[in-house]
Amino acid sequence: MAANRSRVLLFVAAAWMTTGELRAQAPRAPRAAAAARATAARTRSAPPARSVRARAAEEVAPPAPSKVFDGPVHESYDEGGFVPYESAYLPDEEDCAPCEPCYAPPGEWLAGFEFSFFKPHFENNVAVTRTREDQTTFSATETPFEYDLDLAPRVWLHWVSPVGTGARVRYQTFEHEPDEVIAQPDADVISEVAAPFFSPFDQAFVPSTTVAGERITASSELEFNIIDLEGTKRACFEDWALMASGGLRYASIDQEYIASLRDVENVLVSQTSFSHRFVGLGPTISIEARRPFGCHWRLFSSARGSVVFGDGESHQTTATDLDLTTPTNSNLESERDDVLTIGELQVGVEWVGEWWDGGHLFCRTTLEGQVWQGAGSANTEDGDMGLFGFSFMLGVTL
Repeated sequence: MAANRSRVLLFVAAAWMTTGELRAQAPRAPRAAAAARATAARTRSAPPARSVRARAAEEVAPPAPSKVFDGPVHESYDEGGFVPYESAYLPDEEDCAPCEPCYAPPGEWLAGFEFSFFKPHFENNVAVTRTREDQTTFSATETPFEYDLDLAPRVWLHWVSPVGTGARVRYQTFEHEPDEVIAQPDADVISEVAAPFFSPFDQAFVPSTTVAGERITASSELEFNIIDLEGTKRACFEDWALMASGGLRYASIDQEYIASLRDVENVLVSQTSFSHRFVGLGPTISIEARRPFGCHWRLFSSARGSVVFGDGESHQTTATDLDLTTPTNSNLESERDDVLTIGELQVGVEWVGEWWDGGHLFCRTTLEGQVWQGAGSANTEDGDMGLFGFSFMLGVTL
Protein backbone atom coordinates (compact mmCIF):
# COMPACT_ATOMS: atom_id res chain seq x y z
CA MET A 1 0.00 0.00 0.00
CA ALA A 2 2.75 2.42 0.91
CA ALA A 3 4.61 1.66 -2.34
CA ASN A 4 1.49 2.22 -4.40
CA ARG A 5 0.82 5.50 -2.59
CA SER A 6 4.37 6.69 -3.37
CA ARG A 7 3.99 5.90 -7.07
CA VAL A 8 0.71 7.80 -7.22
CA LEU A 9 2.27 10.86 -5.56
CA LEU A 10 5.21 10.89 -8.01
CA PHE A 11 2.86 10.66 -10.98
CA VAL A 12 0.74 13.57 -9.70
CA ALA A 13 3.81 15.74 -9.07
CA ALA A 14 5.18 15.08 -12.56
CA ALA A 15 1.82 15.95 -14.13
CA TRP A 16 1.56 19.16 -12.09
CA MET A 17 5.10 20.31 -13.16
CA THR A 18 4.38 19.59 -16.85
CA THR A 19 1.15 21.56 -16.64
CA GLY A 20 2.93 24.53 -15.00
CA GLU A 21 5.56 24.72 -17.72
CA LEU A 22 2.89 24.69 -20.38
CA ARG A 23 1.05 27.50 -18.61
CA ALA A 24 4.29 29.54 -18.36
CA GLN A 25 5.12 29.11 -22.06
CA ALA A 26 1.66 29.78 -23.41
CA PRO A 27 1.69 33.63 -22.95
CA ARG A 28 5.09 33.98 -24.63
CA ALA A 29 4.07 32.32 -27.88
CA PRO A 30 1.75 35.13 -29.12
CA ARG A 31 4.28 37.80 -28.16
CA ALA A 32 7.10 36.04 -30.06
CA ALA A 33 4.91 35.65 -33.14
CA ALA A 34 3.94 39.34 -33.06
CA ALA A 35 7.61 40.37 -32.71
CA ALA A 36 8.57 38.17 -35.66
CA ARG A 37 5.85 39.71 -37.82
CA ALA A 38 6.98 43.29 -36.94
CA THR A 39 10.62 42.49 -37.77
CA ALA A 40 9.64 41.10 -41.19
CA ALA A 41 7.61 44.24 -41.98
CA ARG A 42 10.51 46.52 -41.07
CA THR A 43 12.87 44.47 -43.22
CA ARG A 44 10.60 44.79 -46.24
CA SER A 45 10.18 48.59 -45.93
CA ALA A 46 13.72 49.64 -44.98
CA PRO A 47 16.40 50.31 -47.73
CA PRO A 48 19.53 48.21 -47.75
CA ALA A 49 22.30 49.28 -45.43
CA ARG A 50 24.80 51.81 -46.89
CA SER A 51 28.10 53.07 -45.70
CA VAL A 52 28.59 56.63 -44.49
CA ARG A 53 30.82 57.37 -47.50
CA ALA A 54 28.16 56.14 -49.95
CA ARG A 55 25.47 58.31 -48.31
CA ALA A 56 27.76 61.37 -48.42
CA ALA A 57 28.55 60.79 -52.12
CA GLU A 58 24.84 60.61 -52.96
CA GLU A 59 24.15 63.85 -51.10
CA VAL A 60 26.75 65.87 -53.12
CA ALA A 61 26.37 64.17 -56.52
CA PRO A 62 24.69 66.42 -59.17
CA PRO A 63 21.70 65.17 -61.12
CA ALA A 64 22.62 63.31 -64.28
CA PRO A 65 22.09 65.22 -67.57
CA SER A 66 19.39 64.14 -69.93
CA LYS A 67 21.84 63.59 -72.77
CA VAL A 68 25.60 63.26 -72.56
CA PHE A 69 27.86 64.46 -75.35
CA ASP A 70 30.71 61.99 -75.75
CA GLY A 71 32.59 64.08 -78.31
CA PRO A 72 34.85 67.13 -77.72
CA VAL A 73 34.65 68.95 -74.42
CA HIS A 74 34.10 72.64 -73.91
CA GLU A 75 34.17 75.49 -71.45
CA SER A 76 31.24 76.11 -69.18
CA TYR A 77 30.71 78.97 -66.81
CA ASP A 78 29.38 79.98 -63.43
CA GLU A 79 27.39 83.11 -62.76
CA GLY A 80 29.77 86.04 -62.91
CA GLY A 81 33.05 84.15 -63.20
CA PHE A 82 35.45 82.08 -65.26
CA VAL A 83 35.52 78.29 -65.19
CA PRO A 84 38.06 75.99 -66.87
CA TYR A 85 37.19 73.44 -69.53
CA GLU A 86 35.01 70.56 -68.45
CA SER A 87 32.51 68.05 -69.84
CA ALA A 88 30.02 69.24 -72.45
CA TYR A 89 26.37 68.30 -72.92
CA LEU A 90 24.32 68.47 -76.06
CA PRO A 91 20.88 70.10 -76.02
CA ASP A 92 17.74 68.03 -76.21
CA GLU A 93 17.28 68.64 -79.93
CA GLU A 94 18.37 65.77 -82.12
CA ASP A 95 21.18 66.21 -84.66
CA CYS A 96 22.12 69.58 -83.21
CA ALA A 97 25.61 70.94 -82.59
CA PRO A 98 26.49 72.14 -79.08
CA CYS A 99 24.59 75.31 -78.21
CA GLU A 100 26.44 76.27 -75.05
CA PRO A 101 28.00 79.76 -75.23
CA CYS A 102 31.45 78.42 -74.49
CA TYR A 103 31.55 75.50 -76.87
CA ALA A 104 35.11 75.05 -78.13
CA PRO A 105 36.82 71.71 -78.78
CA PRO A 106 39.98 71.67 -76.67
CA GLY A 107 42.76 69.17 -76.98
CA GLU A 108 42.43 69.35 -80.76
CA TRP A 109 43.83 71.08 -83.81
CA LEU A 110 41.81 73.72 -85.63
CA ALA A 111 42.62 75.10 -89.08
CA GLY A 112 41.00 77.77 -91.20
CA PHE A 113 41.27 79.77 -94.41
CA GLU A 114 39.82 83.24 -94.89
CA PHE A 115 38.95 84.86 -98.19
CA SER A 116 39.42 88.51 -97.21
CA PHE A 117 38.77 91.33 -99.65
CA PHE A 118 40.22 94.76 -98.86
CA LYS A 119 40.13 98.17 -100.48
CA PRO A 120 43.10 100.39 -99.52
CA HIS A 121 42.59 103.98 -98.40
CA PHE A 122 45.43 106.47 -98.02
CA GLU A 123 45.92 109.81 -96.33
CA ASN A 124 48.07 110.91 -99.30
CA ASN A 125 47.55 109.08 -102.57
CA VAL A 126 48.54 111.39 -105.43
CA ALA A 127 49.12 109.92 -108.89
CA VAL A 128 49.62 113.16 -110.90
CA THR A 129 49.15 116.91 -110.36
CA ARG A 130 47.64 119.28 -112.91
CA THR A 131 47.71 123.08 -113.07
CA ARG A 132 45.64 125.35 -115.32
CA GLU A 133 46.14 129.09 -115.80
CA ASP A 134 44.42 131.63 -117.96
CA GLN A 135 44.16 135.39 -117.80
CA THR A 136 41.94 135.43 -114.72
CA THR A 137 42.18 132.13 -112.86
CA PHE A 138 44.71 129.59 -111.63
CA SER A 139 43.79 126.12 -110.44
CA ALA A 140 45.67 123.05 -109.27
CA THR A 141 44.22 119.57 -108.88
CA GLU A 142 45.61 116.24 -107.68
CA THR A 143 44.44 113.02 -109.28
CA PRO A 144 44.63 110.00 -106.92
CA PHE A 145 45.04 106.34 -107.68
CA GLU A 146 41.75 104.45 -107.61
CA TYR A 147 42.07 101.24 -105.62
CA ASP A 148 39.54 98.42 -105.78
CA LEU A 149 38.67 95.45 -103.59
CA ASP A 150 41.25 92.71 -103.93
CA LEU A 151 41.89 89.35 -102.30
CA ALA A 152 43.99 89.26 -99.11
CA PRO A 153 44.02 85.56 -98.12
CA ARG A 154 44.62 84.60 -94.49
CA VAL A 155 45.40 81.10 -93.21
CA TRP A 156 45.79 79.94 -89.60
CA LEU A 157 46.49 76.85 -87.53
CA HIS A 158 45.48 76.62 -83.86
CA TRP A 159 46.04 74.00 -81.17
CA VAL A 160 43.95 74.08 -77.96
CA SER A 161 44.87 72.09 -74.85
CA PRO A 162 42.35 70.43 -72.50
CA VAL A 163 42.71 73.35 -70.04
CA GLY A 164 41.91 76.04 -72.63
CA THR A 165 45.44 77.29 -73.34
CA GLY A 166 46.86 76.95 -76.82
CA ALA A 167 49.12 78.23 -79.57
CA ARG A 168 48.24 79.73 -82.95
CA VAL A 169 50.07 80.79 -86.10
CA ARG A 170 48.48 83.13 -88.69
CA TYR A 171 49.64 84.33 -92.09
CA GLN A 172 48.12 86.97 -94.35
CA THR A 173 49.29 88.52 -97.59
CA PHE A 174 47.97 91.26 -99.86
CA GLU A 175 49.14 92.49 -103.26
CA HIS A 176 47.33 95.07 -105.36
CA GLU A 177 47.97 97.31 -108.36
CA PRO A 178 45.42 100.06 -109.09
CA ASP A 179 44.60 101.18 -112.60
CA GLU A 180 47.13 103.39 -114.36
CA VAL A 181 46.52 107.14 -114.39
CA ILE A 182 47.22 108.94 -117.68
CA ALA A 183 47.25 112.76 -117.87
CA GLN A 184 48.27 115.37 -120.47
CA PRO A 185 48.22 119.17 -120.57
CA ASP A 186 45.22 121.05 -121.88
CA ALA A 187 45.72 122.70 -125.24
CA ASP A 188 43.48 125.76 -124.77
CA VAL A 189 45.22 127.23 -121.69
CA ILE A 190 48.60 127.24 -120.01
CA SER A 191 48.68 123.85 -118.38
CA GLU A 192 51.17 121.49 -116.80
CA VAL A 193 50.97 117.87 -115.62
CA ALA A 194 53.63 116.38 -113.37
CA ALA A 195 54.38 113.48 -111.07
CA PRO A 196 54.26 114.32 -107.34
CA PHE A 197 57.40 114.91 -105.30
CA PHE A 198 58.48 111.97 -103.25
CA SER A 199 59.16 112.17 -99.54
CA PRO A 200 61.94 112.23 -98.34
CA PHE A 201 63.36 113.35 -101.74
CA ASP A 202 61.26 116.48 -102.08
CA GLN A 203 63.71 118.33 -104.34
CA ALA A 204 64.50 115.50 -106.74
CA PHE A 205 63.55 115.55 -110.40
CA VAL A 206 60.10 114.30 -111.36
CA PRO A 207 58.66 113.99 -114.89
CA SER A 208 56.53 116.96 -116.01
CA THR A 209 55.40 118.57 -119.26
CA THR A 210 53.53 121.61 -120.58
CA VAL A 211 53.38 120.43 -124.20
CA ALA A 212 49.94 119.47 -125.42
CA GLY A 213 49.97 115.93 -126.74
CA GLU A 214 52.69 114.71 -124.39
CA ARG A 215 51.45 112.53 -121.56
CA ILE A 216 52.47 111.17 -118.18
CA THR A 217 51.53 107.64 -117.17
CA ALA A 218 51.61 106.79 -113.45
CA SER A 219 51.23 103.39 -111.78
CA SER A 220 51.70 102.05 -108.27
CA GLU A 221 51.86 98.79 -106.35
CA LEU A 222 51.16 97.78 -102.76
CA GLU A 223 52.17 94.54 -101.03
CA PHE A 224 52.27 93.47 -97.39
CA ASN A 225 52.83 90.25 -95.46
CA ILE A 226 51.94 89.43 -91.84
CA ILE A 227 52.92 86.46 -89.66
CA ASP A 228 51.62 86.11 -86.07
CA LEU A 229 52.96 83.60 -83.54
CA GLU A 230 50.94 83.73 -80.33
CA GLY A 231 49.66 81.93 -77.29
CA THR A 232 45.93 81.76 -76.62
CA LYS A 233 43.62 81.28 -73.64
CA ARG A 234 39.90 80.53 -73.70
CA ALA A 235 37.46 81.38 -70.92
CA CYS A 236 33.81 82.24 -70.38
CA PHE A 237 31.99 85.11 -68.80
CA GLU A 238 28.21 85.16 -68.52
CA ASP A 239 26.90 84.15 -71.97
CA TRP A 240 30.11 85.07 -73.81
CA ALA A 241 32.90 82.77 -74.92
CA LEU A 242 36.15 84.74 -74.85
CA MET A 243 39.62 84.09 -76.20
CA ALA A 244 42.64 86.28 -75.51
CA SER A 245 45.94 85.98 -77.34
CA GLY A 246 49.36 87.57 -77.24
CA GLY A 247 52.61 87.00 -79.04
CA LEU A 248 54.95 88.24 -81.76
CA ARG A 249 54.12 89.79 -85.12
CA TYR A 250 56.31 90.01 -88.22
CA ALA A 251 55.18 92.61 -90.74
CA SER A 252 56.58 93.85 -94.03
CA ILE A 253 55.10 96.40 -96.42
CA ASP A 254 56.38 97.47 -99.86
CA GLN A 255 55.03 100.32 -101.95
CA GLU A 256 56.21 101.53 -105.35
CA TYR A 257 55.39 104.39 -107.70
CA ILE A 258 56.46 104.62 -111.36
CA ALA A 259 55.89 107.60 -113.69
CA SER A 260 56.95 107.90 -117.32
CA LEU A 261 56.81 110.79 -119.81
CA ARG A 262 56.24 110.19 -123.54
CA ASP A 263 56.22 112.76 -126.33
CA VAL A 264 53.61 113.23 -129.03
CA GLU A 265 55.21 110.43 -131.05
CA ASN A 266 54.98 108.03 -128.06
CA VAL A 267 58.74 108.04 -127.51
CA LEU A 268 59.85 107.57 -123.89
CA VAL A 269 61.48 110.81 -122.71
CA SER A 270 61.97 110.36 -118.96
CA GLN A 271 61.03 107.95 -116.20
CA THR A 272 61.22 107.85 -112.42
CA SER A 273 60.49 105.18 -109.85
CA PHE A 274 60.13 105.60 -106.11
CA SER A 275 59.84 102.74 -103.64
CA HIS A 276 59.93 102.38 -99.89
CA ARG A 277 59.93 99.29 -97.69
CA PHE A 278 59.48 98.51 -94.01
CA VAL A 279 60.28 95.26 -92.18
CA GLY A 280 59.90 94.77 -88.43
CA LEU A 281 58.90 92.70 -85.40
CA GLY A 282 56.80 93.59 -82.39
CA PRO A 283 54.18 92.51 -79.88
CA THR A 284 50.59 91.75 -80.84
CA ILE A 285 47.54 91.17 -78.62
CA SER A 286 43.93 90.35 -79.45
CA ILE A 287 40.57 89.51 -77.89
CA GLU A 288 37.78 87.49 -79.52
CA ALA A 289 34.20 87.21 -78.27
CA ARG A 290 31.38 84.87 -79.28
CA ARG A 291 27.76 84.78 -78.15
CA PRO A 292 25.36 82.08 -79.35
CA PHE A 293 21.90 82.69 -80.76
CA GLY A 294 19.99 79.64 -81.87
CA CYS A 295 21.63 76.26 -81.96
CA HIS A 296 24.27 76.69 -84.65
CA TRP A 297 24.82 80.45 -84.87
CA ARG A 298 27.07 82.79 -82.89
CA LEU A 299 27.78 86.49 -82.97
CA PHE A 300 31.49 87.11 -83.47
CA SER A 301 33.79 90.07 -82.83
CA SER A 302 37.54 90.48 -82.69
CA ALA A 303 39.93 93.33 -81.92
CA ARG A 304 43.72 93.28 -82.33
CA GLY A 305 46.53 95.75 -81.75
CA SER A 306 50.18 95.48 -82.83
CA VAL A 307 53.24 97.68 -82.49
CA VAL A 308 56.00 96.76 -84.94
CA PHE A 309 59.55 98.07 -84.62
CA GLY A 310 61.86 97.84 -87.60
CA ASP A 311 63.89 99.42 -90.37
CA GLY A 312 62.68 101.38 -93.36
CA GLU A 313 64.41 102.29 -96.59
CA SER A 314 63.50 104.40 -99.61
CA HIS A 315 64.88 104.54 -103.15
CA GLN A 316 64.33 106.86 -106.06
CA THR A 317 65.75 106.18 -109.53
CA THR A 318 65.39 108.75 -112.30
CA ALA A 319 66.32 108.57 -115.97
CA THR A 320 66.07 111.67 -118.22
CA ASP A 321 66.80 112.43 -121.89
CA LEU A 322 65.98 108.88 -122.82
CA ASP A 323 65.16 110.09 -126.36
CA LEU A 324 68.77 111.27 -126.78
CA THR A 325 71.98 109.32 -127.25
CA THR A 326 73.34 110.25 -123.80
CA PRO A 327 70.61 109.84 -121.14
CA THR A 328 71.14 110.91 -117.54
CA ASN A 329 70.53 108.64 -114.54
CA SER A 330 70.38 109.40 -110.83
CA ASN A 331 69.82 107.29 -107.70
CA LEU A 332 68.83 108.41 -104.23
CA GLU A 333 68.62 106.25 -101.10
CA SER A 334 67.45 106.82 -97.53
CA GLU A 335 67.33 104.59 -94.42
CA ARG A 336 65.49 105.07 -91.15
CA ASP A 337 64.36 103.43 -87.93
CA ASP A 338 60.60 103.29 -87.88
CA VAL A 339 57.58 102.13 -85.89
CA LEU A 340 54.23 100.99 -87.26
CA THR A 341 51.06 100.78 -85.18
CA ILE A 342 48.44 98.43 -86.61
CA GLY A 343 44.85 98.17 -85.38
CA GLU A 344 42.29 95.62 -86.59
CA LEU A 345 38.58 95.10 -85.94
CA GLN A 346 36.15 92.38 -87.11
CA VAL A 347 32.40 91.95 -86.53
CA GLY A 348 30.13 89.30 -88.00
CA VAL A 349 28.37 85.97 -87.54
CA GLU A 350 29.61 82.40 -87.30
CA TRP A 351 27.97 79.03 -87.96
CA VAL A 352 29.11 75.79 -86.28
CA GLY A 353 28.05 72.23 -87.11
CA GLU A 354 29.23 68.66 -86.88
CA TRP A 355 30.80 66.91 -89.83
CA TRP A 356 32.61 63.55 -89.84
CA ASP A 357 34.07 61.44 -87.01
CA GLY A 358 33.10 63.87 -84.24
CA GLY A 359 34.83 66.85 -85.89
CA HIS A 360 33.24 70.24 -86.43
CA LEU A 361 32.90 72.57 -89.38
CA PHE A 362 32.60 76.31 -88.83
CA CYS A 363 31.98 79.17 -91.26
CA ARG A 364 32.19 82.90 -90.61
CA THR A 365 31.48 86.11 -92.47
CA THR A 366 32.65 89.47 -91.14
CA LEU A 367 33.24 93.09 -91.93
CA GLU A 368 36.86 94.02 -91.24
CA GLY A 369 38.86 97.20 -90.97
CA GLN A 370 42.56 97.81 -90.43
CA VAL A 371 44.58 100.97 -89.77
CA TRP A 372 48.33 101.11 -90.41
CA GLN A 373 49.65 104.27 -88.80
CA GLY A 374 52.83 105.50 -90.45
CA ALA A 375 52.68 103.15 -93.43
CA GLY A 376 52.72 106.01 -95.96
CA SER A 377 51.58 105.61 -99.56
CA ALA A 378 53.09 104.94 -102.96
CA ASN A 379 54.67 108.40 -103.20
CA THR A 380 55.60 109.15 -99.57
CA GLU A 381 56.85 107.57 -96.36
CA ASP A 382 54.47 109.73 -94.31
CA GLY A 383 50.79 109.30 -93.59
CA ASP A 384 48.47 106.46 -92.65
CA MET A 385 46.93 103.62 -94.63
CA GLY A 386 43.54 102.02 -94.03
CA LEU A 387 42.01 98.80 -95.30
CA PHE A 388 38.30 98.09 -95.31
CA GLY A 389 36.38 95.11 -96.62
CA PHE A 390 34.82 91.80 -95.76
CA SER A 391 35.87 88.19 -95.37
CA PHE A 392 34.52 84.64 -95.58
CA MET A 393 36.16 82.00 -93.41
CA LEU A 394 35.97 78.21 -93.53
CA GLY A 395 37.47 76.16 -90.69
CA VAL A 396 37.53 72.60 -89.35
CA THR A 397 38.68 70.71 -86.27
CA LEU A 398 41.28 68.11 -87.16
